[in-house]
Amino acid sequence: MEEKTGLFVSADRLSEYALQTLQKKRAVFAFSFEETSFAPVRIFAFGDIAGILSALRKENVSSLAVIGRISPSSVFKEGIHPSGKEFLAGETRWKGEDLMSGVDSVMERAGIRVLPLTEILRDIIACEKVYTSRKPGEGELADIRTGMSLLDRIMDFRAGQAVAVRKGMIVAVEGMEGTDSMIRRAGECCPGFTVVKMAGRKKDGRFDLPAVGPATAQNMAMARAGVLAVEAGKTILLDEEKTVSICEK
Repeated sequence: MEEKTGLFVSADRLSEYALQTLQKKRAVFAFSFEETSFAPVRIFAFGDIAGILSALRKENVSSLAVIGRISPSSVFKEGIHPSGKEFLAGETRWKGEDLMSGVDSVMERAGIRVLPLTEILRDIIACEKVYTSRKPGEGELADIRTGMSLLDRIMDFRAGQAVAVRKGMIVAVEGMEGTDSMIRRAGECCPGFTVVKMAGRKKDGRFDLPAVGPATAQNMAMARAGVLAVEAGKTILLDEEKTVSICEK
């Protein structure tokens, strides 16, 4: 039986891209906790780790990539599958990467290797460059440095991957609500702010790399933001041409 790569997806453009990219190279078993419009995938109850493991064995999956998004608040909600509750009960820290490291341990014991996202998405990882025709000004560069400094200090807490800065003032820090919600919140305070998004030195490249795309750029336009700065080599830039086009406009 042909060995396959498992791919956990969610109903978003990044998952669609990852599935299409992987399918060109290998056999893929795609699964999710929700219905998707871009491909037929196996649906499991939220947190059904036992069911997923059983299916991975039956499908002869030897490697796994986790691209799908799960809201951090989901682990506090009712309706989690019993095997998921059992897993959470054995985890003392519920930070996203701690939980994913626990999942990695479960997969390792089952003989399944978790692949780095940088390996399967290398073609859409942001480079060190200015993507738009307008370069950031000195004040904006200073705000980028301020945002980087703050994120570097709070990364251990995994409070979020993004921060909004305006003239040296911290306008908003991302929490579990996500970057887009933080951008909208910052837009209520002041126009012209800079958004800095980073993975950080200790970020595990197998799980939840920071990602930006057309929706990010559109949200920034609506919130009247001025600059988006992301960490080169560690950030997914989805639909680059469309994203840059929105920023240019």
